[in-house]
Amino acid sequence: MPSASFTISGPYAPPPDAQVTAAAQGTHARDYRELARNLSPQGLAGYLGRRLMGTFGLMFDVLAEATREAILARTPGSETFPEDAVARVGAGRALPRYPTESAADYALRIEDAWTTWRKAGTDMGLIDELARFGFTATIETPRTWNWDNDAANWSRVWVVISVHPWTGTRGWGTSLWNGGTTWGSTASAEEGRALRAIVRKMLPANVKLEHIIVVMDAVTWAAEQPNGTWDLWINRSRAARYF
Repeated sequence: MPSASFTISGPYAPPPDAQVTAAAQGTHARDYRELARNLSPQGLAGYLGRRLMGTFGLMFDVLAEATREAILARTPGSETFPEDAVARVGAGRALPRYPTESAADYALRIEDAWTTWRKAGTDMGLIDELARFGFTATIETPRTWNWDNDAANWSRVWVVISVHPWTGTRGWGTSLWNGGTTWGSTASAEEGRALRAIVRKMLPANVKLEHIIVVMDAVTWAAEQPNGTWDLWINRSRAARYF
């Protein structure tokens, strides 16, 4: 079937040798801009027509390039993964970046998001998540110790951090309200918030977090375990900090 064609006249009319059919040009092209010009009817083969069709093709070239980059960059940690996409991918996987976490560590964590969420809501999932940041933790319940003689309130949990990077050197009066620090430890307020975010994210939905207990003196802590009266602050061990 002969290809349809038309001609235009006037000051912008293409020269006779430019009025070619799509069949003469062929449909093979390096990009969509060239393809659009090759498939143009004779009436769009001139100066303005080729630029008009090239503009249409350009839109598809941009879309194709964006698609290519998205496919190459879909895996966090890959060589083509752009650093500025980490936060968006992390948000999509419900894994926000912690304040103390490096960009490289964050990229690795969201790459392993499926493993993280598979273990969410379990003791081991919480312990493993804390271990990523150098914390060693155990989980206590009313079945494992006697906090306040209320064993019937079974849904409560205490997360005990025994290995961490902090010390308990801060004394009373050395910290200011909203000063960016915590009372009684060298942990910053930002680090404290990150710790609580990890614990709350990984805990089961049917339990209540009572305290995150950060042990500062392991020997003293081992000798001063809860005795049923720790609902009162004054009776608790001074060898730990209670977040």
